[in-house]
Amino acid sequence: MTPKQIKTWGVSMQVSKSVKKHMPAEMMDAEKFIEMSARAKFCAVKRLKSSVKLKLRTSGELYTLKVETGKAEETIKKLKCEIREL
Repeated sequence: MTPKQIKTWGVSMQVSKSVKKHMPAEMMDAEKFIEMSARAKFCAVKRLKSSVKLKLRTSGELYTLKVETGKAEETIKKLKCEIREL
């Protein structure tokens, strides 16, 4: 892989193709999210007024899932990793 030449603020930089993206990937399927929790380091739980956000940290990426408040507890019980309340 050859590095890519980019210009930012007038400064030329080289960026490798292996640079990971910095935005979390949002998932819509709760079952797939639960399956991925087996290889995750932890799951952060953020409780909002109308919903609950689950943030799954794997070694390579952060995955998020937005769940209704009523279904959140069922989903959290099925997770196979450490759970951290935010």
